[in-house]
Amino acid sequence: MKKIISLAALAAVSYTGFMLAELPAAFVWNHAPKMPEVKLEGLSGSVWSGSAQTLTVNGIELEDVSWDLRPSALLTGKIKADLEVGDNFSAVAGQATVTYSLQGMTIEDLEADASAGWLQQFASMPVPATARGNINLVADSLIYEGGQCVELDGRMEWERGRISSPLGEVKLGQADADLSCKGNTLEGNIRQSSEFLTTDAVFSVNLNGSYSLSGKVSDGEALPETIKDGMKFLGRPDAQGRYPLTFRGRI
Repeated sequence: MKKIISLAALAAVSYTGFMLAELPAAFVWNHAPKMPEVKLEGLSGSVWSGSAQTLTVNGIELEDVSWDLRPSALLTGKIKADLEVGDNFSAVAGQATVTYSLQGMTIEDLEADASAGWLQQFASMPVPATARGNINLVADSLIYEGGQCVELDGRMEWERGRISSPLGEVKLGQADADLSCKGNTLEGNIRQSSEFLTTDAVFSVNLNGSYSLSGKVSDGEALPETIKDGMKFLGRPDAQGRYPLTFRGRI
């Protein structure tokens, strides 16, 4: 009798798991508690493996989002999924493994690529200008617990970076930043060097939307004279000819 009960229980659990796995993602989303800041459109597939044409979070829109849940993580009380966003023709594309638990969220093996023009919409430039090129982000791990960023080991690189303005164009050459976090603040140490400009700076972005940038910038031989003259408005250069950089704002 015990064997029959055990087999019946196993069959019931297996059937329930099969039914849950086959639940359409659109059905679950339509009956889930609403989150005004999150919108999903064009849902297809199941809860375990599905996709959405667009995902909008706090006004930020991502295209072609897909996920594959790892059922084994449920045995440890966690939700773990492999996520992909965009494709080669998208303004933003990337992939990562995300784990969620009662303690918080962990993001591993993050690789993302976004056009500088797309990112520019979230931060006002100090002068009329257009950013070009691609910004690549790679992070081995990002741990968010207790409402704070506990760990971030990442690196960001601006490929083929250049800035166009009415005063001329600046090619940035090598431009990258090492990323870390402290509390609710993302921090980065910027290094940039080309025959146009050389920059050493530190930036921070808070989860409340505020950001700051401070450091030094010096001009190079290839920098247009119109821009060299404009750099005087940054302040007085130091003994090495470096001008101060200080910007603050909100995303």
